[in-house]
Amino acid sequence: MSCQQGFSELRRATDLLENSVDLFKAEFPPPIALFLRTILCRPQLATYITSLHFDCEYFRRWGLGGDPKIAISGELEEPIAFIRATGVTYGDLWIQELRQAPILLSRVNLSPMDDRLPDFHHLRDVSYHIHADDTSRKKRAKNTSDVLPFFYLPTVQRISALIENPVTCMWPAAHLPVSNLTSLDLTIIRETYLGEVLSVTKELETLRWAWYFDIDVQDQFITPIVNLDQLDTALSHVRGTLADLTILAECGRGFDPFHPSIKTVGSLNMANFNKLKNLQIPLPFLVGFAHDTTKRLQDVVPRNIEYLLITDNLRQQNMDVADRTGWPLWEWDDFAITDLIRSWLEDWRAYTPHLRGITVRLECSDWDIGEWPPEMIQQFRDLGAQAGVEVEIIDLTSIEPLCTWLS
Repeated sequence: MSCQQGFSELRRATDLLENSVDLFKAEFPPPIALFLRTILCRPQLATYITSLHFDCEYFRRWGLGGDPKIAISGELEEPIAFIRATGVTYGDLWIQELRQAPILLSRVNLSPMDDRLPDFHHLRDVSYHIHADDTSRKKRAKNTSDVLPFFYLPTVQRISALIENPVTCMWPAAHLPVSNLTSLDLTIIRETYLGEVLSVTKELETLRWAWYFDIDVQDQFITPIVNLDQLDTALSHVRGTLADLTILAECGRGFDPFHPSIKTVGSLNMANFNKLKNLQIPLPFLVGFAHDTTKRLQDVVPRNIEYLLITDNLRQQNMDVADRTGWPLWEWDDFAITDLIRSWLEDWRAYTPHLRGITVRLECSDWDIGEWPPEMIQQFRDLGAQAGVEVEIIDLTSIEPLCTWLS
């Protein structure tokens, strides 16, 4: 092989190798600086990068070592030439910062298009997650200002993100984003600010939201109270487009051996969510913790619902507290749940004419002895057979013993 052929093959291999980029923390970090210098020398390689993934060691609870040091060359001719070639109006400021200290990426491109910076017009998916035990973040501000700029990217359709609850939720630009998002997967952010995010997602079709409480990180937002009125208001922003809704509930015990106490206030009513076809939700979000025969599923679920999946993963809450005053106990045993479903199926066509299936998923491993015996499960399934609706029990108690932690 000639020298020229060798260089040709090297260039071809380089193009393929840099199709996907992974950045991560490690004791010996990858040569990120060298990679950036390669992009500066050969900007055309950037056109081959279709995936950029930032990662970290999620479980660094006991780590005290800090972030690794990455050596950066003092030769700045190529980076400076690259900045000047972009023609941005603030290029001199970039060059000044480059000479004095590392440049920090503080926001996604919110600048006028005449700056000729890339607008990420091929980007469709964004995933942004951190972990609360990341020791390098303990002294930093909330990550909200890092995540919200992604909503301004014009072609992004799906975002999965952990959004922390700020004291004040402020969008990073003078104008609100005109979002084309169709799918959102959000965690940590509580119902107080969920509405702020959903208010700009006028095309949203799929939402997965994890309600979260941790007994060790209580503040004015992370509280043991589920405000269903606020959740109802937040979801109303996407009432006209939402077709698939998944609501999870995570409760962290921290270093406490007992499950934390929680309760719901207000009510959630999705009967007028006419586009909503699929709903997964913890049972207390619909009818509370206490067995109340005046509360009926057919009054609160979407009228056009096709599939409902309700979970029992909050069953163990409030079981271990010494003073249970004000903390409702779970009263939905197998008979109560069966009666709840029976009441709906007796006249389901009048309330939910498109209903096709109801699933109850058992996630807690400490069901009272005698609950949900085989004959009760069969009786439950027979309700569906008689009504012409698929009704099912899914028992995960032998698979997932810790029901308060959801994947």
